[in-house]
Parts: sequence; structure tokens; C-alpha cells
Amino acid sequence: MKNLDKIIKNILILTWVGLSCSILKAEVVITEFFILQADNSHAPQYVELYNNSNSPINLTDWSITTLDGDGELILKSPFNNPSYVQANQMEIDPFGYFLISSSFCDYLPNGVCNFHNNQSDIDAFYLILPFDDPSWNYKDKGSIVLTNDNGVEEDRIDYDIATGWPVGEESRGHSLRLHSPELDNSDPENWSLSPDTENSLWLYEEYPENKNFGSPREENSFQLQNIRYSDYWFSNIEIDTGGTHTIYGDVYDDYGAEPYED
Repeated sequence: MKNLDKIIKNILILTWVGLSCSILKAEVVITEFFILQADNSHAPQYVELYNNSNSPINLTDWSITTLDGDGELILKSPFNNPSYVQANQMEIDPFGYFLISSSFCDYLPNGVCNFHNNQSDIDAFYLILPFDDPSWNYKDKGSIVLTNDNGVEEDRIDYDIATGWPVGEESRGHSLRLHSPELDNSDPENWSLSPDTENSLWLYEEYPENKNFGSPREENSFQLQNIRYSDYWFSNIEIDTGGTHTIYGDVYDDYGAEPYED
């Protein structure tokens, strides 16, 4: 019986240690990416990362890799190699965003594309997010792979128009944004195109006109869906998707909500 108690105790300790490690383990996820710029604009392709942990993460020995529609390597960009990147920042804050972008765009006359009055955290010179280019055999799909300092895939996006990803001409000028970093970002249903209301200063081409839409280095916007009020005051009231919702109790008035009145 003593041996059994000891075994159970050891199992509980190992379980606790495992849970503790999983809680402490840093998690970086891809939350947004931009493939096709609007016509006659110079917006770069970019990938946004989110640190879903309460600790800063140093990305010095990390890398980002792009693959074509057949899974073949296009380019691997190590963050610590100045031949491939210019690193303006290597650390991602707790619950913060991090931006990786291209600077060479072969579709422009001078071959250079930049954000408007901003620099990304990492400028990956030849970052190419593939889509439907016969010369590269992309086949309406591609992959973005984020590798950590141990050479392990930290996150990966395999987007494909045939499986429901909102990529293609319909996404021109709009980034693809994850609805929440808590959701499975390999599921195309958890992604949608950034709406015209996501007017990031990073993407302005001809102020005040914005031709490209997204929220690089910022929280993604969201759409409330089929909200049902079931408390004492609003019993069984449901507002369909696309309806108007007032958010009460917004202390900092981030959403322009009306002040709460009893």
C-alpha cells in the first residue's frame, strides 16, 4: 500500500510539473498575413505574430520560411542573418504583436515596397507569400512556417483556396486576420478578410485615401455573431450577425460605447 501511495504521489508530482511547464511554455502564433496589395499601391507583404504568453520572447535564432503549392522551399529567412533580414527589433512583448515584412517587390518599377512612415520589426528582404503565380507554380496555395531557436516549428499556416481559405483576387488589398489567438489558426473558418474599417496608418498610400486594409501590429477587429442576451434585464433578446451592439462598461471608451445607466 505504501508503494502504491508513493507511485500515486510521484504521478501527481509529474503531472503537476508537466502542467506547470505547459503553462510556462511560450506560445507565438501567426495572427495575420497580407498577400496581394491593391492595384497601383506599394504595400509590402507581411506576417504578424502574437505572443500569447505573459513573458517576453527573444526571436534572435528564429526564422520564417515560405513554401510553394507543392510544399517546395521558396526561401528561409533566419532572423539573425543580415544577408536575409534587417532586424529592427528581436523581442516580442508579452501579449504583444510583432511584424515581419518584405521590402523587395518585383511587381513594382523600382522593386521596393515599404509601410507608410513605419518600419516592421523584421524586414525580410525577399519574403514571398505565394499565390497563383505560374512562374513559381503556387497553385492557389502556399505555406508560412515559423521556426523557433531549437529548429522546431512554432507555428505554421497552410492556406489553400480549395479548402476555403479567403485568398485570391477577393483578398486583394485586404489582409487575412485570425479571429482570435485562442482559436485554431489552421482552420480556415477562423480566418476572414480585414474589412474596410481596418484603416491602419501603416497601409496608407495616398493620404487620406487608403487602398489596403489590415491591422499590422495591432489587435484584429471582430464581428459579433448572433448575440443573445439572457440576463434579467434583456431576457431572450437576440441580435443577428451584422446588427448593432452597444458595449457597456468600456472603461477606456475604446469602442465609443455609451456610458452605462441603470
